[in-house]
Amino acid sequence: MQQLLQSCGLCRVFDDTVAAFTTEKDKYLYACKQDEALGLIALNVADNLQFHISAATAPKEVWEKFESLFGKINEFKLIQLDHELNSLSPSDFPSIEEFLSKFKEIHSQLKVGGRTKKDDECIYMILTKLKGPFSVFTSTFFSTMDALDTQFKMPSFEQFYERLSREQAKLISLDVMPTSNHALVASSPKKDWKNKPKQSYDKHVPSHNM
Repeated sequence: MQQLLQSCGLCRVFDDTVAAFTTEKDKYLYACKQDEALGLIALNVADNLQFHISAATAPKEVWEKFESLFGKINEFKLIQLDHELNSLSPSDFPSIEEFLSKFKEIHSQLKVGGRTKKDDECIYMILTKLKGPFSVFTSTFFSTMDALDTQFKMPSFEQFYERLSREQAKLISLDVMPTSNHALVASSPKKDWKNKPKQSYDKHVPSHNM
């Protein structure tokens, strides 16, 4: 929100740092800027949160209100996010990219709340969840780590993301695992035209008396 106000040249009005004005014209212009900033904030606040700021008369009041409501870390919310991250399973998503995107989203939310997980921890967590076609990828990863021992260099999460995406592309190209589109096609019923009974036209053929 602060960046939005800065982009419109309203941040100083928003944080109430403009010096006091002496002339009526300057006071009027300052009041107009405050109204403009207040309206801009209201337009970018969700409808279900509008009642929190309905009584505010200045941008600074809005900021202080939201800071009091959402500025503190909600420990229970962090516990929920941590549980959700641990519960994520690749089998619940149509592709590994969507699973990893959701994983990164929750990981980022935890980081904002001050609960950061290291890349090594995230990679290990994902590896333990990979099943089926990805079992070779997992076993190869752990075998390489054991063989190299102290010389093994753990990839960053982004590098691991790329490797896993390439592995999925390889499995799809080898028809080891279907794409989501292929799965839809496979599950859709097909008409069996070969076994469709032929229509009888005998009743429409007129009989000829000899």
